[in-house]
Amino acid sequence: MSILMNEIILLHHIIKQLQMGDWIVIIGAIAAFLAAYFAWKSTRLMEEQLKLSKREKYPDSEGEIAEIGFLITDLDRFELTYVNRDEKEHLVKELILPADNEVPIIIWLRPGGNYTVEDRYIGCEGDFKNKPEPVSYFNPFVLRGIRREVTLEENSDHYIDHHKYYHITRRQEFTKEEVYLGGYKIKTHGEGDFEVKYIIRTPNTVKEHELKIKVRKESKEKMKCTLHENCCIAPIIQN
Repeated sequence: MSILMNEIILLHHIIKQLQMGDWIVIIGAIAAFLAAYFAWKSTRLMEEQLKLSKREKYPDSEGEIAEIGFLITDLDRFELTYVNRDEKEHLVKELILPADNEVPIIIWLRPGGNYTVEDRYIGCEGDFKNKPEPVSYFNPFVLRGIRREVTLEENSDHYIDHHKYYHITRRQEFTKEEVYLGGYKIKTHGEGDFEVKYIIRTPNTVKEHELKIKVRKESKEKMKCTLHENCCIAPIIQN
């Protein structure tokens, strides 16, 4: 017989004794009832804790990115007017962009595990009025078609929050070692060095990944490529 059934029998006994006016028996029955009730609650609590302890822990790789950077395409792939290109693709952690301009950038990433992405968003830290801001999205993989560019007003999966971070809330399965691209048009303002955060939210966690954008009116700096040894790419600053 369960603890809860014992409580019901005891409660029935208390009601019967109340009708008979036997207060000693009543007090004893109430004490027994309370003891049975707290024993039942304790058992339920232990069962819940046991369920939590047995729940599968999500893997540490969830939300992780093995490698991420700004992709600089070869001459035939995509038009990037702010950088000198050649016949190779390059990947950089720091991107130099012209001030007071609107230019496309391409995020290249390779996940560190298999997981579901519920939201991914990108934006810059720094002075709110001066920091670069993503204003639209395009798909570098699509040559022609309605999925080539996304209009915020026509796609509810895309929005810009009040911190000027661009969100894509469409669920997507990320596969370890696959390569994923995302294109954004970035509006720059004044000069400065800005931390870029690319954030992935999964059903279980949120992971931040950092890059950097430098905004210049003129520059002799070069961008270091992570794909090729001793490789640097010169920016083209046109204002």
